[in-house]
Amino acid sequence: LGMDHVGGEGATAGGGEEEEELVVDLVNITGRPNPITSSIRSEDGSAESAKLYYGGQVLRGSCIAIVTAVGPQTLLARLIREKRWPPDGDLSAEIEAEEEERSGGGGEER
Repeated sequence: LGMDHVGGEGATAGGGEEEEELVVDLVNITGRPNPITSSIRSEDGSAESAKLYYGGQVLRGSCIAIVTAVGPQTLLARLIREKRWPPDGDLSAEIEAEEEERSGGGGEER
């Protein structure tokens, strides 16, 4: 996954079955020990957005990605600049709070 924070739209997986969840491992970026699971379909079947980061590994599911940051604007680049990468522990709660603050609050938990 060579991109940063993306909005994902659910896609049809092989075999014609629709994946309902996107499972992503962020341990190499945030130190989060467990993969995160995001619903990619709402109850009415429409696509939901999911937040992914450069360096995250999609373990299950698929999506269409829209790249919103590259190079020095990526989370990984910011963590490196701030000398917080590689992570010593789980930075995910700290990063989620920072992302919510940057976006003006009221963000959805993923």
